[in-house]
Amino acid sequence: MSTVHAYWIHARKPDPHSISGYFYTRECTCSSCGHQLNMEKDICPFCQAVMDQTAPKDKEPVLEEKKEEEQKPAEEKPADREEVDLLKSILTSYQDAHSDTK
Repeated sequence: MSTVHAYWIHARKPDPHSISGYFYTRECTCSSCGHQLNMEKDICPFCQAVMDQTAPKDKEPVLEEKKEEEQKPAEEKPADREEVDLLKSILTSYQDAHSDTK
């Protein structure tokens, strides 16, 4: 009997507040037999596959694609003159305070 090697496919759902854009739930599916568990195990309890493989990105289930507006990078606005002056004064104060230390 040969050993079957597989990986867990993690369930995810879109989340605009997440850095990756998705919230990964604890449910996962065996890549070998397709059974779903509520948490990862070292060996699939259904098909006995050893979970030592890494899931390829193209095989991860995608529940929903991101909308085009969400994929665009945020536009940078020019800094206010007052904000620039304040940051310059803070930097100057910091440099003055630390210029005498050796």
